[in-house]
Amino acid sequence: MNDIHVIYKNSFGVTFLWKQQSLKNRSRIQIVFKETGLYLNHKELSSFKKLVFEAHQRFGKCKECPMNKDCKQLLETPFSQLSFAVTKQEIEHIKDLIEGTLFQIDMERMLINFDIK
Repeated sequence: MNDIHVIYKNSFGVTFLWKQQSLKNRSRIQIVFKETGLYLNHKELSSFKKLVFEAHQRFGKCKECPMNKDCKQLLETPFSQLSFAVTKQEIEHIKDLIEGTLFQIDMERMLINFDIK
């Protein structure tokens, strides 16, 4: 863990920056959950947040679903070729991971002029 700067983590995943990445790639954030890693810039992470919110809203329409906790929804990503099948609990963890990451980035930007574009 000495080669990464952890931005945010929860019981489901972690977001971080590689300490040794080039200045050119410094604007990319690694987000890891389940067996998946995504390398996103701030704009892509914000876009992903909106897609997660939309998927989370779709779960709200399934209150009477007999599958209940076993139901999965497709979670789109900022990459049109990639989507995930996730449960309601997984989408809530991903939502927390992204919101926590964006909060930490914005706070670090304000406090120490952390430069992620």
